[in-house]
Amino acid sequence: MPIISTKSDANGHFYIPVSGDGPFKVVVEGSNGHRAERMADNILKRSLGRSEFELLREDFEIFKNRIYLRDIIGGVGYMLGLFGILALLAIRKEKNSK
Repeated sequence: MPIISTKSDANGHFYIPVSGDGPFKVVVEGSNGHRAERMADNILKRSLGRSEFELLREDFEIFKNRIYLRDIIGGVGYMLGLFGILALLAIRKEKNSK
C-alpha cells in the first residue's frame, strides 16, 4: 500500500493524489493524537461527497472519546514529576532553615 500524507484546509477539505488501484488504508490523525482508520477498496478519481466525510468524522468522534493507556501513563508521569518537584523544594527549604 502506498503511503501518502496530506493536510486539510480550514474547511476540513483535503486532496489525495491517487495512482493505481486500491485497496488503500486511509488514516486520519488529529493534532491531539487521536486517530481514525478506514480501508478504501474502491477509490474513484473524484471528490468525496459529504456522506463519506461524515463517516470519517463519526469514526474520529468515536476515537476522540477513548482513553488510551499512553494517556493514563502520561498523567501518572505528570503527577510523579510534580511530586518530585515538591519534594525537591521541601528538601531545599529544610536545608536552608538549618
